Amino acid sequence: MTLLIFVGISTKAQEIPDGATLRYYGERSHERYGLTRQYFTIYEQAGATFLVRRQMFTGAEEIVQDIDGIARNAEKVTMPLTSRQVKTIRKALKKARFPELLQTFLAEQQTYEQYVKAYMAQFEPRLLPPGDTTRQLIQRPKEHVQFHAPSHWRQAISWPGTLEGYESTHTFYTTPTYDDNWTSGHPARDRYLTALDAFHQQLNDMVYAYKMQHPYEGEIQSYRFSTSGGMMMLIVDGKRVRRGTEINLRKKDGQWLVCGYVNEQEDTVQVGPEVIQHVEELVNALDFSALHPQFKDNEEVVKVEVDDGISWSLQISCHTRKTISEWGTFGETYFEPKRAGKAYDAFMKGVESINEYLGGKLHIKRR
Repeated sequence: MTLLIFVGISTKAQEIPDGATLRYYGERSHERYGLTRQYFTIYEQAGATFLVRRQMFTGAEEIVQDIDGIARNAEKVTMPLTSRQVKTIRKALKKARFPELLQTFLAEQQTYEQYVKAYMAQFEPRLLPPGDTTRQLIQRPKEHVQFHAPSHWRQAISWPGTLEGYESTHTFYTTPTYDDNWTSGHPARDRYLTALDAFHQQLNDMVYAYKMQHPYEGEIQSYRFSTSGGMMMLIVDGKRVRRGTEINLRKKDGQWLVCGYVNEQEDTVQVGPEVIQHVEELVNALDFSALHPQFKDNEEVVKVEVDDGISWSLQISCHTRKTISEWGTFGETYFEPKRAGKAYDAFMKGVESINEYLGGKLHIKRR
């Protein structure tokens, strides 16, 4: 089914921020394993223009192990566009001539749908002349097994000075169906898809370059730091209190939450996206190699370990790269070499700054 609708574009369906204006939305799906869907959205907000790429996968074609893998496989990337990039995109949209390609495709599709109708008509029951005792067996079209969702595209464009009030959507199978006996092919559809895929590849190249420069931006799904154990007993108001703390930043129903537990006190508060952005900046500044330092041959290594200290656990869940899981006890460090001790202590100080920042959002006393 193909629609051409010159109407306003729904911004809610495209998940753009409140107050933003949608300029372009492009959706493309494929009948294949691995990357099956890509969505590109361009919107304007507060005088700036942003490009968003979303991706969906059926299975994985690779294990993400480096920044290049993150740039290719990131589920969602939002990047600000420069004025030069905006100019390039608008120029490419005009050059693609989507309205002309669509009109040619619609004409071709109408011919194909007439063929399908005539093809199916031969399998409809026919009335036989009175007195004819011959039975007519009705042949039915062969059922084709589909292992993937059909291929699909959708475009919606409302960009003054470029293209306005434009929407196109079409669903089709690339595996054989009625096309078994259709020899004309779909050249107009192929030309439309070639132009659409080329334009989306141009957008994808911009996103890839940006993600290579900002690999861990927007990657954190949740942050959790907890403590437990230790030999000290805590008595509050004559009551023995179960020791332990936890700070948790996670997203639920589209809303970021900071949850905390400190010695049987609990609290949860909603926070804005600026909180997760700041936490990402702090996490990206951490040197995780400090927890697993590499030493030179014949270098003296003296590590301070604490068996009865309070244990800590850090878990950071990410969209694209693997989950970060680390643990240890307070008081641990490296005595020799000095550089290892300084790096380890700096890492723990950085983690504590994240916990203090998130803990400051909660109404919990640290007693």
